[in-house]
Amino acid sequence: MNGKLSAWLLGCLLLIIHGFALAQPFAYITNRNSDTVSVIDTATNTVVATVGVGDYPHAVAVNPAGTRVYVANTNANTVSVIETASNTLVATVGVGATPYGIAVNPTGTHVYVANAGDDNVSVIDAAINNVVATVPVGSFPQGVAINPAGTYVYVTNEFSNSVSVIDTVTNVVVATVGVGSHPYGIAIDPAGTHVYIGNILSNSVSVIDTATNTVVANVPGVNYPYGLAINPVGTRLYVANHQSNTLSVIDTTTNSVLATVPVGTNPYGVAVNPAGTHVYVANTNGNTVSVIDTATNAVVATVPVGSGPVAFGLFIGPSGDPTPITVTFNANGGSGPTPDSKQVTFGAAYGDLATTTRDGYTFNGWFTASTGGSLVTAATTVSTAADHTLYAQWTAFAYPLTTEAIPGAGGTVIRDPNQATYTHGTSVQLTATAYAGYAFIEWSGDLSGATNPVSITVDGPKNITANFGLTHTVTYNGNGNTSGSVPVDGNAYVQGAAVTVLGPGTLEKAGATFQSWNTAADGSGTSYAAGAQFLMPADGMTLYAQWKGNIEPIPTLSEWRLILLMGLLALLGFRAIRQQSDA
Repeated sequence: MNGKLSAWLLGCLLLIIHGFALAQPFAYITNRNSDTVSVIDTATNTVVATVGVGDYPHAVAVNPAGTRVYVANTNANTVSVIETASNTLVATVGVGATPYGIAVNPTGTHVYVANAGDDNVSVIDAAINNVVATVPVGSFPQGVAINPAGTYVYVTNEFSNSVSVIDTVTNVVVATVGVGSHPYGIAIDPAGTHVYIGNILSNSVSVIDTATNTVVANVPGVNYPYGLAINPVGTRLYVANHQSNTLSVIDTTTNSVLATVPVGTNPYGVAVNPAGTHVYVANTNGNTVSVIDTATNAVVATVPVGSGPVAFGLFIGPSGDPTPITVTFNANGGSGPTPDSKQVTFGAAYGDLATTTRDGYTFNGWFTASTGGSLVTAATTVSTAADHTLYAQWTAFAYPLTTEAIPGAGGTVIRDPNQATYTHGTSVQLTATAYAGYAFIEWSGDLSGATNPVSITVDGPKNITANFGLTHTVTYNGNGNTSGSVPVDGNAYVQGAAVTVLGPGTLEKAGATFQSWNTAADGSGTSYAAGAQFLMPADGMTLYAQWKGNIEPIPTLSEWRLILLMGLLALLGFRAIRQQSDA
């Protein structure tokens, strides 16, 4: 085999081995006397890294994606944040006094820390590594556990002999459950129906029904119980007996001890691997971790670690490659988006995000909520371990609306609402109001027609003009009438408006008959019959009544004969009278 081929095959082999190693779950053991965390590869049960942390590291929790480890440093009043890809410290978060217990919610977004010295719980936002809330609880809180739904946090209060139940939405204690003496370790079954509490001085395990927040069973047979852990199917509870150097195996169906397994000196923290095949126990004064085969309840390996291992909490990460997380994009009124979803990895950057557009709007970016929320960019680290949605947020364009009246003395334009600019899609009502002596004619510019008032939708810059005109009247003149009244047109007309001519009404003229109206008194102008129309001229209009004299009819032949006869008779009569007078 030539050298190049050998090197290539060796490289492939190393990649395969490395990939296999990365796919295995790791156990993170806090060593309180060494101020370190030992990283155990559970595939080989060997320590593969040691990470320096704060003073007296006690509690530990791995996030659901296995990308971050949170360590409560009791004497430093801090939480160390370890990036698991490089096993390096990436952040230190100040919390309350004497932090003892710690847990991460199922989505990996929040970390809950029990501060024994302050009797409270610090809530850390995992995206920004800052405390965002502090919740008062009982006296000297120790163990912390969160239900699978992420809705409730359970905290053991050692000196109050109780368990505080915190609502994760309001960060308020909603119930307090009395348990045994000096409760310490805590575990929740995978269904979230039962919480198990190790009572140190009672040498018992209290079983709480989460539906009623009441103790429904007490399991004896343990000795100074510290750490508790439950297997992935919820059938076995493992309890570290700190003074007897043993591990109790409890059947959760019968709430009885099935087996007792000898381990190292002063066992403390307990965790079960994701497959449920092995239990890991930190032996504080033995400086070791015992590995127990759950099928045989026998120790199959002992792993040397740092000084004073405690590992109080869920210290084993998930198995296999990170579970892909589906991110759905909600365009929130925009187009698309393209693509509508993608898969990301917890702890890694989101990478390229979807594209979307919306007419009349500026795209502000993708956010964790439809309004408000946090901005997510391609470089943002995925801090939510569950499938989730990102929402587009928009800012509507602001457009100017310019209105004017022509002529300015003719009137004004009233707009409702009255603003200098309007966001895209705003409806505005425009009303043209004429001043005295003027009338509204029509709209021009970016609006046409004569509807008044009128509503417009602002979808861009707009310039709108209200056109007004001087008003004129029509005057009717009787032009020599002898009785009656002239008609009156009470309307005001702008230049060019159509005018309908009125009839003569009650006008009369002796010996004459009304004929029409005319623009001139002598009839030399334009004539208009009643009902006709004309366009109003620029200077108004006066219409004069036109009359025609009445003509007597010509007598007929018979009438003429009668007239002549009567005249002749009259003449003969006159002569006769005169002759008599002369005689």
